[in-house]
Amino acid sequence: MCPTLPGYPPSGIPEDVDKYDLKVDAGDILTIIDHFKAEKVVVGGHDFGGAVLQALALLCPERIAGLIINSPIIQTFYELVNFDHAQQQLSKYRIPYIEYQPGDDKKIESIVRTIRDPRRRQEVYDYLVKSSTHGMMKYHKKDYPGPAYGDRVDTSEMFFTVPTLILWGLGDESFSLKLLDGLPGRLLNTFRLVTLSEMGH
Repeated sequence: MCPTLPGYPPSGIPEDVDKYDLKVDAGDILTIIDHFKAEKVVVGGHDFGGAVLQALALLCPERIAGLIINSPIIQTFYELVNFDHAQQQLSKYRIPYIEYQPGDDKKIESIVRTIRDPRRRQEVYDYLVKSSTHGMMKYHKKDYPGPAYGDRVDTSEMFFTVPTLILWGLGDESFSLKLLDGLPGRLLNTFRLVTLSEMGH
């Protein structure tokens, strides 16, 4: 099954930015797992969805049989976005998302610009035209480091103990390849990194 994160219609759009905390969403996913009486599951996600599932794997590893992500490992992500100038330059397109207020121009063309498949790009474009985006943008406000940067996030206990598959597009315009550094020190169970040369974000 594929649940839609809060803030993304047709899911509800909480007004409180704290409802967009990765740990809160991880708790929601755990509730779904419990609803289906599943003891252990394989989970997969992209971008913020991948970050939510990483939070779930860190908080409840005993419930995760496997983790599949198309997103950076969050420990390295926090370190690079806060302290690496090159990654900050790659991430600067997200600053308007952090600053977004309801009623602002959605800048949909900018949001969909990196979607390479024309049909998928049009689908996302149409979805954003008819949907409120202020909930979506709250993930950037709550979970994505922004200027002035330099925040120290304690990642000393963030080690993954579940089998993990990372899918990474080598043409990703948003993330530095430095985000792949140090994986063996973060992923303590078996893991596989699959790089896709023609793929972007």
